[in-house]
Amino acid sequence: MGSDTLHSVAGMEQLLLAHRHVRLQHLELHMPGNRSQPFTKSCLGPPVMTSMGLLGRHIPKTDKDPSAQGTEDSNTELTPSAYQEEMSLTTKQRLARAKKLNLPPIVQPQAKSQTSHHKSSAADPEQSSFQPCPPEVVFQNYTPGEVCEVPVLLRNRDKVPHLLKVTLESSPYFELVGPNSVCRKVPAGLSSTVRVLFTPAENKDYFHKFVCISEKEEFIVPIRAIGARAILDFPDRLDFSQCPVKCTTHRTLLVHNVGNRPAHYQLSTQSPFSVTPATGALDVGDTVQVTVGFHPLKTGDCSTSLVVHYDTGEDTHTSLHGRAVDVQIGLDRDSVTFGKTYITLANLKTVHIHNLSDITAHFQWKAGDTQEEEELKLRGRQYHRLYQQEKDKLCDALKVSGVDTTLQERFALLTHSLHSERAKVKRDPMLFRDDIFSLVPKEGKIRPNCSAEILVFFEPQEARVYEQALYCDISGRENRLPLHLTGEGLGPWLCFNFEELDIGEVFVTGTHSYEAILLNRGRIEAPFSLVPPTTAMGSCFTFLPQEGTVVPGRPEAIRISFCPTILGDFEEQFQFSVAGSPTPALLTIKGFVKAPTFHFDVPALHFGDVSFGFPRTLKCCLFNTSLVSTAVTLRVPGDGSGEPSICSDDQKYKLSSQAWRKEAHGMMKPREFTISPCKGTVRGWGSQDIKVTLCSNTVRDYNLELVLDVEGVGQEVLALTLTARCIVPPLRVLSPVVTFEQCCLKVPYEERLTLVNDSNFPGCYCVLPQEHKEKAAAWYSSSVPAGIIEAHSSVEIPITLKAQSLGKCSITAEVAVFGREGSPLEIHLECIGHGPIVYVYPREINFGRMRVFHDCSKKLFISNQSDIPAAFWAKMAGKHSRWRIEPCKGVVLPNSEVPVIVTANLNDTKEFQDKVKVFVENSPTTLISVRAVGTGTTIVSDELRPVLDLQYHFSCSPCRYEFQLANRGRRLHRLYWSTEGFLVSRWGPRGPAPRSTRDAPQGPRPDSPVFKLWPMYMELGPGQAVEMVLEGCSSTVQEVKERLLCHARVGKETEKKQIMQVDVTCKFIRPVVQISSRAITFRVVKKPSDVLTLQYQPLSIKNTCLLPFSFVLNLEQPFLICSVDQQPLPADSKPMTLDVGEELHLWIQFNPAYEDNLHSRVAERVLRMRLLEHPHEERVTVRGEVFFPNLLLEAEAVDFGCIINDTEQVLYMEITNCSPIPVQYRWSFLMDHNGNAIRFRPSPSEFKHQSSEKGETESVETTKTSETTENSVQDSVQEDSDQEDSAEEDSAEEDSVQEDSAEEESTEEESTKEDSTDEVSTDKDSTEEESTKEDSTDEVSTDKDSTKEDSNKEDPPEEDPDEEHIDQGEDSDQKESDQEESDQEESNQEESYQEDSDQQLSDAEDSLEAEELSTSSPSTSVESQSPVRMRGLSQFSEVEHRDVRMQEVFDVLPAWGELQPGQSELVTFTFFGHPNIVARVKALCHVQGGPTYQVLVTGEASCPSFQLDVEEIDWGQQVFNKVLKAKVTLRNTGFLGFTYMVPNCSTGTAAKPLPGVPMVVPTKGSLAPGEEQVLTVYYLPGKIGVFCTTVRVQVLYLDPAEILLKGEGILCTRTKKQHGDDMVLCEEEDK
Repeated sequence: MGSDTLHSVAGMEQLLLAHRHVRLQHLELHMPGNRSQPFTKSCLGPPVMTSMGLLGRHIPKTDKDPSAQGTEDSNTELTPSAYQEEMSLTTKQRLARAKKLNLPPIVQPQAKSQTSHHKSSAADPEQSSFQPCPPEVVFQNYTPGEVCEVPVLLRNRDKVPHLLKVTLESSPYFELVGPNSVCRKVPAGLSSTVRVLFTPAENKDYFHKFVCISEKEEFIVPIRAIGARAILDFPDRLDFSQCPVKCTTHRTLLVHNVGNRPAHYQLSTQSPFSVTPATGALDVGDTVQVTVGFHPLKTGDCSTSLVVHYDTGEDTHTSLHGRAVDVQIGLDRDSVTFGKTYITLANLKTVHIHNLSDITAHFQWKAGDTQEEEELKLRGRQYHRLYQQEKDKLCDALKVSGVDTTLQERFALLTHSLHSERAKVKRDPMLFRDDIFSLVPKEGKIRPNCSAEILVFFEPQEARVYEQALYCDISGRENRLPLHLTGEGLGPWLCFNFEELDIGEVFVTGTHSYEAILLNRGRIEAPFSLVPPTTAMGSCFTFLPQEGTVVPGRPEAIRISFCPTILGDFEEQFQFSVAGSPTPALLTIKGFVKAPTFHFDVPALHFGDVSFGFPRTLKCCLFNTSLVSTAVTLRVPGDGSGEPSICSDDQKYKLSSQAWRKEAHGMMKPREFTISPCKGTVRGWGSQDIKVTLCSNTVRDYNLELVLDVEGVGQEVLALTLTARCIVPPLRVLSPVVTFEQCCLKVPYEERLTLVNDSNFPGCYCVLPQEHKEKAAAWYSSSVPAGIIEAHSSVEIPITLKAQSLGKCSITAEVAVFGREGSPLEIHLECIGHGPIVYVYPREINFGRMRVFHDCSKKLFISNQSDIPAAFWAKMAGKHSRWRIEPCKGVVLPNSEVPVIVTANLNDTKEFQDKVKVFVENSPTTLISVRAVGTGTTIVSDELRPVLDLQYHFSCSPCRYEFQLANRGRRLHRLYWSTEGFLVSRWGPRGPAPRSTRDAPQGPRPDSPVFKLWPMYMELGPGQAVEMVLEGCSSTVQEVKERLLCHARVGKETEKKQIMQVDVTCKFIRPVVQISSRAITFRVVKKPSDVLTLQYQPLSIKNTCLLPFSFVLNLEQPFLICSVDQQPLPADSKPMTLDVGEELHLWIQFNPAYEDNLHSRVAERVLRMRLLEHPHEERVTVRGEVFFPNLLLEAEAVDFGCIINDTEQVLYMEITNCSPIPVQYRWSFLMDHNGNAIRFRPSPSEFKHQSSEKGETESVETTKTSETTENSVQDSVQEDSDQEDSAEEDSAEEDSVQEDSAEEESTEEESTKEDSTDEVSTDKDSTEEESTKEDSTDEVSTDKDSTKEDSNKEDPPEEDPDEEHIDQGEDSDQKESDQEESDQEESNQEESYQEDSDQQLSDAEDSLEAEELSTSSPSTSVESQSPVRMRGLSQFSEVEHRDVRMQEVFDVLPAWGELQPGQSELVTFTFFGHPNIVARVKALCHVQGGPTYQVLVTGEASCPSFQLDVEEIDWGQQVFNKVLKAKVTLRNTGFLGFTYMVPNCSTGTAAKPLPGVPMVVPTKGSLAPGEEQVLTVYYLPGKIGVFCTTVRVQVLYLDPAEILLKGEGILCTRTKKQHGDDMVLCEEEDK
């Protein structure tokens, strides 16, 4: 421990002793999720990293961060300088300055069972027993990467020792020195030191805590690290000194950010101070201007703080101080008095405001003394007025709306209006506003030492005294300056030229006119209006004008009109109100109203005797002896109140019996007097002639009065006597019996009846209508039934009689007298009735011979030889008669005749007879004989005519005409049909079956008619019928004319005769359709912002042929056929029909969204129009093109293959905008797809040779393989020696070498197969092992996430090019079969590898070792073979795989772009070959508004690796002049293809190599992963002795691999040399 740390610990101990007797208030701290746990376990949760205030303010406790307890007093305000000083302290300086200690809050008290056994604990159970010092660990001004240390003393405040365990959660930045979570015992009063180390990564804030757990409680010590801070150099104090009240004084501060981080701050203060800007941001070292304003509203001192709140949570406080005083500003006077002023006029006074200060004063005239009064009273009144207005609007809206559905909208509008008005009221400056007093200006500015003139206007509206107080609110004065205003208003003065008007005596209802003058005694215009009178007499007066304006100096004349309706004295007072004056103008009118006088010129009216119903008129005259015109009414009180009486002139036109009988009159008495005129107006001193008419309807004496009623005066003011007597004259009939002699029935006969009047009065009579005529034997009437007979005269009345029955008859007629009481006069009428005289001719009718079923008519005449009409009816005598009569009934007029038509229609060819009966009303019946003979045939048809025109018909469809033949005769008919000019068809009796339109024959044969009728033969009995069908069809357009003949045998006749002939005509045509368009094309270009909608194009179909036809339309999706209103036709709609010349309008609908993707598409369908009447079909091509923003990608996959580790490869792919609109695209990788994978291949060095742990079996197999290899090498050497002797040319030698190589390889393969079969006899399946051998390298992988798809897509190994010369016979077929089986087994093995990767890896290793043994090329006479080793693998073993993201493996450029239509662009795909990586990802090309294209991107990286099966060839002793040959297999054991070459190769040939220079065939080539290449080494020693040389094989950039060649060249004879178990023959030759 250093000296600084010791000093810090000592200082903290002294601090603890100083605070030993200080009891601090306990702060409760609640942690979420904190629960009681045993002492040995920590229950603290992870620290909550929250932003908190670090300095200068109280840090409240919070549930989210229990470690954030503050150490400063909440009432302490930190000044900017103190904050800057605090921020400049180091961690040690801050620790040294800590003076006040707080007890830590207990976050979890321990259970009693876990507390100490000491009973004498002196600590408060609610307070912590330990005092940490410092209570909070704070690091400050630290350097990232440097370690800081702070010791914490934990003093035991209790009197008993306690166990203490300190735990600190794991953190990369904080740690405790010493063991963590270890219990230590702290004696009473002593301390335990804990050291906290802090290693910051960057200069920022950190928060943490460590937990102290004792037997009693559990508390937390927070840990904070204060990072970079912004510091604004505000002053600690800003003093405004003395300032005018109600004026704004500004101070501008230039503030620098002297901290070490950008500042984000908020400025705030309290009234009357203000600050701008309120928020801001300032970079390190920058400056900003801050303006502080001081606007006091009251005098005196003002103090507050300017708070700067940093985004890191700290607050600094700058003290603001100012003093407000009043300045010398005032009014020149405090009251203004106006003189008397007429209303509507204005008076003006001036007031001055003097500003003797040095400030510009702003003034406003207010109605309130203080701001509070203004707010409470004036603004409250405005709110009340506004509330009342809105309330009235709302009530009106409710009344109007009722149950209006827009009521809610009205409420919303009213609420919005109310809120708007309230806002206006709040913004209103509340200036002085009054209708009587006004000031100009109401507000303004006064410069220093200047004055302002205020104009005060007085405009009274009423005649009274006005007083008003207003106040001037001005800057520089705390209290408002009062001004009192006083003024008096004067109104207008009107009066009449006289006060009273006496009109004297006047007549009632008379109109009297007068005039009064209204004078204006004032100086202003005086508007006046009449106050309506309230008395009955006052309402009789009329004043004009009733209202107006009197201008000074211009009197107004008032016209007075008086029309009294009340009699007697009167006195009325009238008032005219004057606007603006409390005193009205008065006028009094008085007088007397009297009634008018009348008299008649005669004393009475005497009518004398009057006849009943005859009116009489008398005249008189009425005189008005008064001065006024008077309305009068005349009436007779004793007259009836019913309907007016009936005059004889009216009665004679009433011919009903009820009108002439007494009981016809009503119950009420009729009005018999008529007065003309009955009412009117008689002028003053004028007269009126009166006519009184009496029409009596009552037989009696009259003594009545004519009375006079005067309007407004009274009734029956005057009366005139009326007298009269009513008489009915007695009438008599001169002869009461009238005789008419002989009368024809219903023929009128006329006689005259004489009526006599012997009295002195005229009378009225009437022949009453006949009653009960339907039962009478005769009917009577009169042409003049009613009339008037004068006194002492007679009248003849015509009587008409009609006899209704035969023989004698007598009836009684009645004559009524108007007004006579009792029965009417009776007259007897007598006559004799008889009927008409009728004659019928001829008496017999003979029709002769006629065609059956054809009408033949004759006439029969009925003659009437009497004077009356004769009604007749006729009928045939026989039943089922073949004759008919027209008309069968009627009337023959007098002395005339009527012809009757008798028509015969026979139904058989024989003679017919019958009789006609003619009946005449009131005459005897007549019989007429008729006869006829029938000819022709009885076979008829209603539809078949001799000429049958079938009009137009479609060709290729049968024309069918159906009709019915019926035998209406009485005998059996056998019918035979044929066509003229053609042989009779052999059809059966039922004929051919009907055909449909589609099965119709294409046309008739040349030797047969077009139309055929069936059945051709039939038998029809009487009344029977048969249905006939006429059918024809033509495949060509032509007009057909044919004749059908019908022959028959009737009854028992044996001879056939022609009975019918029909000419058939038909025109066969083809349908012609006119279609508006034969090709319909829809083109939709879908931009990203467009929405696909249904498209429509019109289609019209018109029938231009001469026949209507029906058709069916068929169109497949995404097209639909729509009606004219664009509604789709139903799928099961009925066929449509077009008449001749009719045109059908349709719409074709195209749904561009028929596919749920964003690819451009073209839909082409055919609209088929199939006619039902003809096989012809119309076609319309419908094409729909939908273009989205689309791209055409050159390829769907980008395969980088396998590249060298730590290199990169670039491939290009062309994309083309194949759409007609611009395309915006962007590239991304599909990261969460299952097919995306990054894996690393295992190092090929993991495949090692078999170890000794494999056992003895493997050693034996190796030995066998080695022996076999030696034998094979010796055989190949012998064969080479034989071939060399037979070689003649270099080219032939080379060919033979290649053939020998191929044969040897074949032999080696066969031996390898045999050996491998023996070696893997213990395996389950040799085939599976061979499959494993073929692709062991590709299959072995430690990445378990590799998918089967990846392995399937790897390139298969290429075949050895030397094997192309092998015979392609049965061996080739067998190899292909074996390869297929091997591929299948390889697939099975890959599936099993997915199930158990570990076992597969082991099998792969074994397979690889077996393959190395089996495929190693044998060396010639090899004594010892050097171990085989991998080459180029060092990089594999040294690679350390790390986590690689897909973006670090593949890249696409450009990542986004835009292509115009038809434009192309190359997209660059880059693959970064991380060591041994195998990557696969789907690159997504997102097209805005179009589809997303997927491109499979794959790539691998690896290092080249190869293996030579032999690195040393020892030939031993060989003849020195013989060419030695050996084979070495070069195998690509890696995953990367490579090229190889043999440098410094010999220039000789394989047959004749240069002595001592090895030759390798082939000298260069390429190998794919897993492939092998057999290198043949030729060497000619050329000399005797030991030789040793090397052959180098260069693979890419790797170090060349060397093959050591050694042996000894000798001379030898033909001897046998034992070499191992085999015998080798050597031939010794001389040089």
